[in-house]
Amino acid sequence: MKLIQIQYFLKVVECKSITKAAEQLFVSQPALSKQMSLMEEELGVKLMERKPSGIELTKTGEAFAKDLKAVVKDLDKAIAKAVNSGKKDTGVLRIGCFDGAVTDDFLPDLLAYFKKAAPELQIRLRRQSVSENRAALEQDAIDMLIEVKAWVVSEEQKKNYNARTLIKRGGAFIYSKNSPLAKKKKLKPSDFEKEPCILLSSAREPALSKPAFVTLHQLGMKDPKVEEVDNFITLWSNINLGLGYSLLSKAAADSSPDLLAYELPDNLGLEIIAVWKKSNKMLTALMKKMP
Repeated sequence: MKLIQIQYFLKVVECKSITKAAEQLFVSQPALSKQMSLMEEELGVKLMERKPSGIELTKTGEAFAKDLKAVVKDLDKAIAKAVNSGKKDTGVLRIGCFDGAVTDDFLPDLLAYFKKAAPELQIRLRRQSVSENRAALEQDAIDMLIEVKAWVVSEEQKKNYNARTLIKRGGAFIYSKNSPLAKKKKLKPSDFEKEPCILLSSAREPALSKPAFVTLHQLGMKDPKVEEVDNFITLWSNINLGLGYSLLSKAAADSSPDLLAYELPDNLGLEIIAVWKKSNKMLTALMKKMP
């Protein structure tokens, strides 16, 4: 039995659902289900019952999960010991973060964790576009990238990269009190069609612009007025001046008393993820221990 199968099994136990566990593990649901079946075949016992509402452990499955948790706890201690013994060699952790309006809801906690878990680790943070961050990670110019989960992960990427959700945010149309939209007491998506939707250039940030168009169409906006800009500073200035609105986290409105948020349905929210290479064992160990 492989360690990854144990990790998969315990995640399924935690989520009580193969589908939810697959989402958090960044693997496909069929692949995760196959791994669970292989584990049962290897052991020759039934560990769980698949039901429409999720999974239900058998008595054998409950006992096995309890024993595995103890094993993983010992493994975590071994990892912590290895990380602590190698602190002098950890050097610099280079993080590339997306260029966005609000990062205060996840960056401070993430950096505080790294400083506590590996005090001698020097952290270098740079803000740049998603495309630049991805290229930098691929070329080993950074160790970790932080971005909005808005792209389809290929099977090749799953083999080479680890990913973890840092925070889930509610999505919203962000606009200014200076905008004509602010004069309306009760807004609906169709009201926004009359104003420019400010988006980052599709040529520069295709990973962000394409999902934005999909969201607009999901809201019934068949022909939105879209204006593309080259960088986030320009986008932010346009919104603050009341020259349009943009699709961002609703937390962005809290960063300025002049901004308002039209909250979108929960299924149209944003997910912030951290991505790093599986070959970076030190970083994998640290991220595995992070609460």
